[in-house]
Amino acid sequence: MGSVADLVGASCEASIPWTEMKSLLVIGDIVLDEYQTGKVSRVGSDRPIPILHYTGSTFHLGGAANVFENIHSLAPTSKHILVGIIGDDVAGHKIRDLLRVGGHSTSHIHTVKGRPTTHKSRVSAQDAHALLRIDREDTAPIPPAVERALSELTRDAISHAQGVVIADYRKGLLTPTLMLTIVEEAKRAGIPVIVDPKGTDASIYRGATALTPNLSELGSLSAMPTDAPCDVDKAANDLLGRTGGQAVVVTCGASGATVYDNEGGRTSAPAAGVQGPVQEVNGAGDVFTAAFSLALCSGCDVVASATLANIAAGIAVRKKGTCVATFSELSLYIRNSASTSHFSTKDKILTLDELTAKLLNFTADGRAIVFTNGCFDLLHAGHVQVLEDAKKLGGILVVGLNSDASASGLKGTRRPIIGQYERAQVLAALSCVDFVVVFDEPTPEALIRAIRPDVLVKGGDNSAIGGAMPQDLPFLFKVLSIQQAICIQAHPTSDKAPKLHRLNPDLYPDNSEKPEMIVALTPFRALCGLRPLRESLCVLHGLTPMRKLLRPQTLALVDSMSQETQELGLEGVETATMILIFEDLMNAGHEHVQPAALDLLRIATSSGDDDDEEVLLSAEQRSLLQELSSQYPGDIGIFLSILMNYVTLRPGESLFVPAGELHSYISGDAIECMRSSANTIRAGLTHKFRDIENMFHIASFTPRPPELIRPQPHGLLPGPSPPASVMYSPTTADFAVLSIQLDRTTPTIEIKPCTSHRIYLCTAGRGAMATKAGGEMLDIATGHVVLALAGTELHVEKKDGEQQLVLYAATSQTCF
Repeated sequence: MGSVADLVGASCEASIPWTEMKSLLVIGDIVLDEYQTGKVSRVGSDRPIPILHYTGSTFHLGGAANVFENIHSLAPTSKHILVGIIGDDVAGHKIRDLLRVGGHSTSHIHTVKGRPTTHKSRVSAQDAHALLRIDREDTAPIPPAVERALSELTRDAISHAQGVVIADYRKGLLTPTLMLTIVEEAKRAGIPVIVDPKGTDASIYRGATALTPNLSELGSLSAMPTDAPCDVDKAANDLLGRTGGQAVVVTCGASGATVYDNEGGRTSAPAAGVQGPVQEVNGAGDVFTAAFSLALCSGCDVVASATLANIAAGIAVRKKGTCVATFSELSLYIRNSASTSHFSTKDKILTLDELTAKLLNFTADGRAIVFTNGCFDLLHAGHVQVLEDAKKLGGILVVGLNSDASASGLKGTRRPIIGQYERAQVLAALSCVDFVVVFDEPTPEALIRAIRPDVLVKGGDNSAIGGAMPQDLPFLFKVLSIQQAICIQAHPTSDKAPKLHRLNPDLYPDNSEKPEMIVALTPFRALCGLRPLRESLCVLHGLTPMRKLLRPQTLALVDSMSQETQELGLEGVETATMILIFEDLMNAGHEHVQPAALDLLRIATSSGDDDDEEVLLSAEQRSLLQELSSQYPGDIGIFLSILMNYVTLRPGESLFVPAGELHSYISGDAIECMRSSANTIRAGLTHKFRDIENMFHIASFTPRPPELIRPQPHGLLPGPSPPASVMYSPTTADFAVLSIQLDRTTPTIEIKPCTSHRIYLCTAGRGAMATKAGGEMLDIATGHVVLALAGTELHVEKKDGEQQLVLYAATSQTCF
């Protein structure tokens, strides 16, 4: 797909399509949003709850009134109409005041005596940390007399409008009778009806032109699962059939939207490539609804309308403090996009410097970078399949292309047949390829070090021992060589992964949990899980830079807990305390973290015996803090590391990391086996997006020791195992790692058939492998990978003259 101008269609050209619009009608539940703030400097004497000294409140229009304000922001010269109800109370009067201050008429706002205005109060401390929300509302259906009054207001408003936007928040306003009136009057006037739906009763929306549910709302309305793409397709088409409209537009957050039309069509409206990190996502759905409605009611088709809505939402979420897009911002983006033709074939082919600069915009959003490389001299269907599969593993696919000189050195003087520029153009023309970079070296090692991708993919003329190549494996198996600490992270558990994937499939591309296991090849250092609370309290009681990042109420709680506190042994108390501490640290502003990190580094490098804070940290911790500070200066992860278990594995030792456990790998080489998943939530030691809100939903904050796996004898060999051949089998995962070491005393082995596929990785020596003794031998050497299919009996032997042959195999525990 080409520029944004192409995406929005020729009828909309490269300009805002609703500049001639006179009016839209917005009808729905009106909400008053109140934000109360105060200062917390102490906790209660009777129990550890924060005491808030109230300092003030701010008020904003919410619900349907927020959709109305977004429409006005995007179409400020039009006179739009808001229909809804408020109570005869302070909150209701405040809503009228806010509308009048904004220059809006309140003539179609109906006051209902005896019914409270829907009023949501959010209470936050001075650091914007949310403490609680108070809801005042009556969600009972409005009585018939109010229905009649609103029906009259609606008929009057529709006579002046070019379209109707229904913002349903299930607060009792939109009864079946009123909905029927709206749809019939709009049909009589020949104008579209767009619904942002809620609840479980889809029948009340019958006759609407288009619905814009998110994935969660789609699941509720259809009463069908929405975990997998095929599930979403079924649910959306079911909802479309039951409502009889022209389209259902399913919004998918950072992944854009999918349009389902009444002719059976399914079209993706991609998220806009708006540059900059995401700042605020609350309210993005209202921005989408506003822009989509304006475009559709101005004559754009549904896909073009959804594309424009994605652009508006993409602009809004990158603004601090508010989630709103303006007419001028949207117009500027479209003009720039139309003139520069983002994502054209030419713009995809970059130098390394251009590429690294471009990738900063995407990694700031949390999108994974996938890298693959090759000569791609005669591009064929196998290449395309590898590239399409690679694209599915992350958000941005970068292809490293061997230059003519590099390809010639690898494949001979007669290659390449096609020149590097033409090869790059062909690759860039593929929709699955985001960027192409040409390199001259024999290998892409320097390129990989510069890009630092999240996923490496290597295709080729691969085959499997024992049959055809399987399409999927339940586990991933790789070698880690850590030279710089990787981010502190956690992976969602099986009960949380489907929801994360449903709400944001771009950041969380699958439904799977992700436990993982490390087997050290060299001395390997890691952070895994949280230290006992008693140990953390020792540090928190005296380490000033860390105390500066904690809120007063958290400090009061920490200081009230001594080493002798009986509650320290209670898991619930320890977990709750660690959550409070981590919340403060992870939400601390950079302007506070950076100077505190410098103070911490001073303590870590101090050699004076009179520094009281230095003695709180072991020599090992001080060395680690210096190392992390040099790699990630001013990063909050430096502080988080103090609260985590610091582990050093010797070669052959193993560490299991269950799903949900916070961890980071610091240095060393190791074998890693994990569940096949790309879901990662980052906490610190990273320049990428940190999904702090979801971190607290999925990570475990219960202190516990790291889970070291003892190697055990295995049962894959028909006779006694060689002395150095063992199995690493975690108790709470469905994968295992088998280690086989052959030497002069045991130069050959036979491996029994297994009920699972196995991946063999050679880490030392040279040897050969065959499906059975005496069969055709496959040479193997350090770095080679072999896939053995289920049910395959293997013969493995060490080459003469080799000291040893070392193999690691990943397999399912069902083998044993």
